[in-house]
Amino acid sequence: MSTEIFRKWLAHYDPVHRGRTRTGLATGLSITHGFSFPRIRGAYHLYRTDVATAPLLVGITGPDDSTIRTLTWLDDPPGTQRVYRLVPVSGGGVENWVDVTYVAVYFTSAGWWIGSLPNAPSDLQLIPLSYGRFSVRWSYYPHDQQVAPAGFRLYSSGTGTAIDYGAVQASVPYRPGLIHYEYITRPRPDGQRLGWAVRAYAASGHEEQNLDCVYALTRAVGPPANPVVQIRVVPARQS
Repeated sequence: MSTEIFRKWLAHYDPVHRGRTRTGLATGLSITHGFSFPRIRGAYHLYRTDVATAPLLVGITGPDDSTIRTLTWLDDPPGTQRVYRLVPVSGGGVENWVDVTYVAVYFTSAGWWIGSLPNAPSDLQLIPLSYGRFSVRWSYYPHDQQVAPAGFRLYSSGTGTAIDYGAVQASVPYRPGLIHYEYITRPRPDGQRLGWAVRAYAASGHEEQNLDCVYALTRAVGPPANPVVQIRVVPARQS
């Protein structure tokens, strides 16, 4: 136990640099020369991550605040996806990474935040039907969603091999309380390998960006008929 406490102390205090590091300046450790956490009532740290970087401290606030802003010298480049995590901090400066609140944020190519997004659909299935049709099935679970979806958009690979997210093939409305959804596609010629994907979109029109997709072959003709079997009785040879 004492070893664990000492390890956390070394991770949060900075007597060597006396708090004059990027994190130390942001959290106020430089005030106490890196020997103690200045916010004795605790605080909240805001971290930012993306797919290629480690968590970066981008904001800090006190225990009674209801809002937190990122540091003024940090920005979010256009066309990026960020995940922000709000981490509670004890009066001794130890961060609680168990009870973390997080939210994913998307920025357009013009640098605009596209707003809160619904969860991504799950359990995506593609079941071949007769006449070259498919039953596209998926589930939606609202747990921890930022906002309820307005509906779902379906995309297909068409005649290519990759999903074409620039052309919406169909739209299915969201029904509160309904978990499982299904869409029956139009008939296609037999033997085509097609892919389908489903994305949830918000009332603002913006959609989440999941990349899940499923592929299958169309079936437009029945199975081959059983071969005709004929039996002919011949007399046994006499020796």
